[in-house]
Amino acid sequence: VTLEEYSAMQFDSISRQGVNISSLEEMALGDLMGHSVSYTHGNNNDEKKQTLRIWTLQGDKAYHFIYTADSQIFSQYLPTAQNMANSFRVK
Repeated sequence: VTLEEYSAMQFDSISRQGVNISSLEEMALGDLMGHSVSYTHGNNNDEKKQTLRIWTLQGDKAYHFIYTADSQIFSQYLPTAQNMANSFRVK
């Protein structure tokens, strides 16, 4: 499976969850090229959550990084989450 095929499957799976997808783009996970999707979710009775998912493939393995926070504070901690994703290494 190529990264593009895997990303299409991930996007389809996330889309079926009824979330509001705000972006889909190429993004590195550490030193590996990957893709990311950002979306909001939750119902009217709950606080809205925002999630950033980044994934990549290395050989026959998939690696995911997921950051979720209340929508009101998502941006506040996003730089820390991005630094964590950038520090990811596969050996």
